[in-house]
Amino acid sequence: MVAGGVFFLFVAFLTLPMILLSPGKFAFSFSFGTILLLMSPAVLRGPRTHLQHMTSPDRLPFTAALMGSWAGVVYFTVASPSYVFALFFGLLQTLTLVWYVLSYFPGGSGAMLGMVRMCLPWSWMGRGGGTGWLPL
Repeated sequence: MVAGGVFFLFVAFLTLPMILLSPGKFAFSFSFGTILLLMSPAVLRGPRTHLQHMTSPDRLPFTAALMGSWAGVVYFTVASPSYVFALFFGLLQTLTLVWYVLSYFPGGSGAMLGMVRMCLPWSWMGRGGGTGWLPL
């Protein structure tokens, strides 16, 4: 399942230049790849156990962010085509997918926050508190 998910995400990025002509291809490939990657641990754990784990209080923010960005990609490529919003939610989905996957590794979400702090030094996260320009 992981290999299938990575394959569909790769195909989605290959079709990214064609999003204006055929947003459905991008949405299908990107969303299907994300769902395959999201559901791949269910093969090892079992569907019920994995679903309970995904909706546990400590995992719910990761799952909600990923599903919200997934819904945004599907909506803005199929229901109400918009290049800018589809691209925004596609990027957001990529970041939340990386965040979701890293959260399974010990220290993974902390490493992701460290990368955000390093990449966005002007945000309040990069300065260690206070008011910043970005609400991250």
